[in-house]
Order: sequence, then structure tokens, then C-alpha cells
Amino acid sequence: MDFLNRGVNPVVKWLLRSPLHFLLSARLLLITVHGRKSGKLYTFPVEYSRVGPKVMIITFANRQWWRNLINGAEVTLHLRGKSLRGQARVKRESAEVSQIVNSLFSWMKPERAAKFAAGKVAVEIDLV
Repeated sequence: MDFLNRGVNPVVKWLLRSPLHFLLSARLLLITVHGRKSGKLYTFPVEYSRVGPKVMIITFANRQWWRNLINGAEVTLHLRGKSLRGQARVKRESAEVSQIVNSLFSWMKPERAAKFAAGKVAVEIDLV
């Protein structure tokens, strides 16, 4: 995992901010969050789904970045070459995450969605 953070992520961040963003931006965006303890800005590439005016992110619960959003927080997204602001909320309950996975991947059977959602959290972002 350290290789991704130190090796691949900087390249992905550069691409998503460049005119070549179209190579990755159909599935990836950059999310910038404020550290809840440090107040520093952190930017991460993440996979996303767009659902109307919302952006949904499903990530592994053992990742650290989403913890900065637990009590709700303003975030900045770099999405398809544009900078957008949003209000993020974290969904941690397995039933809730499973329901979100099922709605994002309607072709997936509910049992499969529940299995896929295990060990994950959902971040729901309302664009402002």
C-alpha cells in the first residue's frame, strides 16, 4: 500500500489535474479534506459514482482519510477537470453501506452487495 501512496498516487494526482484528466476522470476524482487534528489539507485520488447532484465514494474502512469527515465536513473535489465544493457525510453502518452499494450497482444481488459492503464505508457528498 505504501507503494501506491508514494509512487502511484502522485502520478494519478498530476494526471487528474492536467488537461489529460479525461484518461482517468470517468472513474477517479481528487478529494481534498481538512485534517481533523492538524487542520492541514490532504488530497487523495478515489473512485467515485455520480448519482444526480451527489457524489458517492465507497472505500475500505481501514483507510484513514475518510475519518476526517465523520462529523460531516466541507470538501473540495477535482472532478472531470473542474473544482467543486461539497458537504460530505460518512455512512458506516453495514446495512446502510450495503443499501448504497445495492443502489449504485443495481445489477448486484442484495446478498452480493452485502458481502461487497463488508469492511467498507460510504462517503456521500452533496455538491454546493
